[in-house]
Amino acid sequence: MGMSHETAEELFGMLQMLDRVLRWGFRAHRQPDDPGPGAQATLFYLLRNEPARAKDIAEWLGIGAAPQSRQLADLEQNGLISREPDPDDARAARIRLTEEGRATVLALRERRIMVIQKSLAEMDATTADSAVTALRGVVEEMRDGLAEMIGQSPTRPTVPPPSTQALPSVAAPSRTDLTDSKDTA
Repeated sequence: MGMSHETAEELFGMLQMLDRVLRWGFRAHRQPDDPGPGAQATLFYLLRNEPARAKDIAEWLGIGAAPQSRQLADLEQNGLISREPDPDDARAARIRLTEEGRATVLALRERRIMVIQKSLAEMDATTADSAVTALRGVVEEMRDGLAEMIGQSPTRPTVPPPSTQALPSVAAPSRTDLTDSKDTA
């Protein structure tokens, strides 16, 4: 039978609310020199998926080629990304974070983790672990269900791994209790 319409409607509302609450918390901790939200999304994508082509970034973020091109030009002008020839396609470039870009995105990431950790400071560890497991399950089920509905798999993975060991160390505690590594986003 699956999920009822009412439950799907409530889940939809809760996911929208979670998105709004997170954005509110992240905006409250924004620094004057932080890149804008679109630039941050590109930097976060590159942190997990570099080197990447502009087309892949735009597709993942759900934006057109022109806005992505402007975004990349701004990031390059600000010294946060660099481009190199794509050995597989002479017309394309591969995009990487610069040292400054990596430092910027890691600082943003650490601030976002701090927002989540401090705002949920009263949540006990068992409840927090259960929430992570439940959200991972929702994302995996939605990814698989959508892939079946539209007849294709996502071009990039959509479920972050249980730990951030693949990323540079940012003082987050290791999560050895959740070791079944899945796709990264």
